[in-house]
Amino acid sequence: MTQTLHHAEILTEGTQIRLTRATLAPTRPRALHDHDFYELFWVQNGRVRHHLPENTATLSEGDVVFLRPGHLHALQGRGEHALVVSLCIHPDTIKALAKRHPSVKGHLFWSKGSPVQTHRDIRQLAALNHAAVQLENSACDTLAAEAFLLPLCAELTAEAFADDTPRWLTNACTAAKSPEVFRDGSAGLVAIA
Repeated sequence: MTQTLHHAEILTEGTQIRLTRATLAPTRPRALHDHDFYELFWVQNGRVRHHLPENTATLSEGDVVFLRPGHLHALQGRGEHALVVSLCIHPDTIKALAKRHPSVKGHLFWSKGSPVQTHRDIRQLAALNHAAVQLENSACDTLAAEAFLLPLCAELTAEAFADDTPRWLTNACTAAKSPEVFRDGSAGLVAIA
């Protein structure tokens, strides 16, 4: 049985976005859920198993995922201290951004198909967390939601590859930005690809 989460039950009156930090249990989720809002989450610490209808992916610190309404998924901690930061975003906020900024279409929340996953290195993750703290201390209204989302979406849209680029190449190029990949020499990059 699939559970549907509703933004009207999560967002208080006048808010457009809500940030939640959660430590995930290592037990397998009973079922996938969907929602009528947009969700953005990132792995703050540890590793997380992301269950989708078609597969399961293991996410690590710095992985960021963009989900549209109707995307079925569930999260499971891998080991101790698996922490995610999740944003529930009102659908009107995301629709308004696309209307005013047509360059985001086809990217992130506005892509077709499966949820979009990207990675932030340690510096980028620190900036994302700084923005999250500012968001937590705000009214979480439209202005605060856009102040958080616009810089992130602009940066990631600028980094986006053409749609015909193979996923393995996109993953390898993204991973190559992190020095940890090369600790095993070229074999480390080959393993990512």
